[in-house]
Amino acid sequence: MWKVIAAVVALLLLACGGVVALGSYGGFEYWRLAQVESEVAVADARLAEAEAAAEQRRNAACEEGQFAYAAKDYGRAVDRLDECIELDPGNATALLARGKSYAQLERFERAEADIDRAAAIDGSNAETWKALAWVRVRLSDDPGAVAAADRWVALEPNEAAAYQLRADAAYRQGLVELAVRDATRACDLGLEEGCALKARMRR
Repeated sequence: MWKVIAAVVALLLLACGGVVALGSYGGFEYWRLAQVESEVAVADARLAEAEAAAEQRRNAACEEGQFAYAAKDYGRAVDRLDECIELDPGNATALLARGKSYAQLERFERAEADIDRAAAIDGSNAETWKALAWVRVRLSDDPGAVAAADRWVALEPNEAAAYQLRADAAYRQGLVELAVRDATRACDLGLEEGCALKARMRR
């Protein structure tokens, strides 16, 4: 009988030991998970801080670049917009401003590259097509200028300067019919240069 009692006691002791061990393991797992959650929270907070700092830096660079362009400080505008675009490559407004800054510095190839990218991102901005047409005229790319002016005219059908630029570029290519039509339209919209070009072509 005492052997049975001893066996029962032994089983109870083993069971109690198992409960204690499981409790200890459960406590350890709870502590470990709490540590992991804490580390994740710290990492998330640091990431949020870094993202906020990067956003603040980007906004400052973009704003400073735009202010510099407005102040006609084109070298400074390019410097600040470089950082702006590095942090926000899809910023069509910054690309356009940097392109126009390059154009004012007579770095027309770089200007065209930036403005072309801006147009690819946002083709609904008439100012982008205007700038692109103007730059392509400076690069002696009259077909490209006409193509950009087409988009400009589509967005601003009553802009006399668009017809005038397209008339000039078309005339240099020998597209006389288009040139006369556009010069006439520019003249009708009140642009004296259009009237003068129309008269010159008739002579």
